[in-house]
Amino acid sequence: IEEMTLPFVGDDRSYYTSSSNKYMDTFGYIFGYEKSSSSTGKWLYQYFYDYYYFYNIPTSIRKVTITDAINIPSNAFYNCDFIEEIQINNVKEIHQYAFYNCSSLVRLNSDKDGEFNIPQTVTSISSYAFYNCEKAEEITLSNNVTSILKGAFSGCQNITKFNSDNENEMVVPSKCEEIGDEAFKGLKLIKTVIVPNTVKSIGKGAFSGCDSIEEMTLPFVGDDRSYYTYNSDKYMDTFGYIFGYEKSL
Repeated sequence: IEEMTLPFVGDDRSYYTSSSNKYMDTFGYIFGYEKSSSSTGKWLYQYFYDYYYFYNIPTSIRKVTITDAINIPSNAFYNCDFIEEIQINNVKEIHQYAFYNCSSLVRLNSDKDGEFNIPQTVTSISSYAFYNCEKAEEITLSNNVTSILKGAFSGCQNITKFNSDNENEMVVPSKCEEIGDEAFKGLKLIKTVIVPNTVKSIGKGAFSGCDSIEEMTLPFVGDDRSYYTYNSDKYMDTFGYIFGYEKSL
């Protein structure tokens, strides 16, 4: 198999809220799986809950089209580092770890290499959703996105345009309220960052490893607009907090 067109990811259109059932939400479920107490298996690791779940996914697959899903579940394409193109239609939610370590993914809702067009219906980018999607170069997403959570784009080191038509520029969506810890860690080609006034909080190390930044527009200094009165918390009031920190005696 090189290409697949499916109506949804996993066993059905539902989204499991119980961790004990989430192993059925993965792309690999339809190819069979085995579970083990060991972190080493002969197939592809995609999920952990009490046991490690390994799936017998054909590594020949290069393109997947999902035609009728509202959700892309947690861990859906976790570790599918051989898939090069994914098309998703009508999706409203992309859950955590959905495209985690899809390091060969070069097209998302696009025919152009490097272009990831996140559906305009998606309003939150969950934790680690696009972690280490290192072939992403241009990201577009809706201005209705209200949160970009922990590690969402961490490791996407080749991004040159983030929600912007300008090279080496990141424009956080105009309705965004929350940027999580290490959300943009390692975006080393970005030179200009614009964060709108709608943002209420910026997590620790949100821009860690963004070593080429020359200009930043921010709504406040530190993690949020508050001013800490306790000395034990004042480290979060610094400009450096959003770039990550270490502490030492």
